[in-house]
Amino acid sequence: MYKLNTEKIKCIIREKERGELSTGEIARIQKVSRRRVLQTWAEYRKYGKVELKKVGRRRKLLEGLEMLILSIYDEQKRSAIFIEKILRGKE
Repeated sequence: MYKLNTEKIKCIIREKERGELSTGEIARIQKVSRRRVLQTWAEYRKYGKVELKKVGRRRKLLEGLEMLILSIYDEQKRSAIFIEKILRGKE
């Protein structure tokens, strides 16, 4: 099985709209599971579009920012949300 990309999603939706191929045939052509074709089609019918999630790792904090966060925490002993509000106010 392969991961979906935008090309495969477009092809799945196009073939389902035509109605000529069964779900199993579309899955076999696109090399994805039958269930994934059904999930993609259901999401498209519900929202009108199918978007891929972002891939990769989250970006690391800048070195100076980490030190700033720790210093604010040491001074005020507040929660992460409060520290975020302080930082956004400074920016």
